[in-house]
Amino acid sequence: MDQDRFDSFTRQLMGGGSPRRHVIRALSGLFLAGALDGAAARLGLTEGAEAKRKPHHAQPKHQDRAHSPSGAMHAAGKHKKHKKRCNVLTTPLCQACQEPHCNTNTGEWTCRNTCRSGFTCCNGLCEPNCDNGCTMNPNNACICETPSSGKVYCAEEHLCAANPCQSGQEYDSATCECHDKVPQLCAPGWEWCNGACRDAAVGPWTTCGTTCCRIEEECCNGRCMRKGFGPYTPCGDTCCPDQTHQCCNGQCWPKDLGTWAPCGDTVCYRTEYEQCCQPGMPCQNVAVCCSNRCCPNGYTCGADACYR
Repeated sequence: MDQDRFDSFTRQLMGGGSPRRHVIRALSGLFLAGALDGAAARLGLTEGAEAKRKPHHAQPKHQDRAHSPSGAMHAAGKHKKHKKRCNVLTTPLCQACQEPHCNTNTGEWTCRNTCRSGFTCCNGLCEPNCDNGCTMNPNNACICETPSSGKVYCAEEHLCAANPCQSGQEYDSATCECHDKVPQLCAPGWEWCNGACRDAAVGPWTTCGTTCCRIEEECCNGRCMRKGFGPYTPCGDTCCPDQTHQCCNGQCWPKDLGTWAPCGDTVCYRTEYEQCCQPGMPCQNVAVCCSNRCCPNGYTCGADACYR
């Protein structure tokens, strides 16, 4: 309470005819109330003091994102790779037992196998792997009946195993037994060669493809050729005697006519006398080569004829 208000309050008490005892009691109460208010203010018990003791701390605009849940997710997202999508228009056409697969790391299509573990693709279907020592035969409903190198297939037991036959024997898959390659002995004066008994007088015989050659013959390209004109060189589906003929474009050309060279895929020309103007069109060396004909020496090429 300020000084002016205090003096006014005192005069009111004295002027109202109040006993001195009541005036002293009222002033004592007034002093006591002021003292208590001051003590309360010093102890922070009043609303004003409480408001003064609590300073207002402004919150920062951006909290530490690393310590907040959303900030942690944001920080983790920075290190997470974004998945790439593949273009549907570039989806590949995969082979049998395969399907298109999108590689989200590169955004590119690949073809992956659709057969699960223990299965193999055969004729467009996923078939169980063979467990009898054989491989699948795609020409016979993918049955496991094809033996690998050094093995044979036994039909009765439906398995593949090592060839039990000795030298000079062959294996019979139907009976699962070994038989001599020569099923019967030949009569005296005959010898066995390539599935038949042959005259021993013109032997010994030599196997040549599906036949056999006599002693005065040699085998060339699956054919028996007389040795007197050899040796022979395979040429296409025949053989050329090296002494008299030359192989050119799969044909035998006589050497006494010159040296032969290919002119295209089917024709040959003699290099000493001719030239190859166009594939399949040899001309004489002195001729004039045109696009569609050979013109004589001294002529020029025209659209449809040779001009002098």
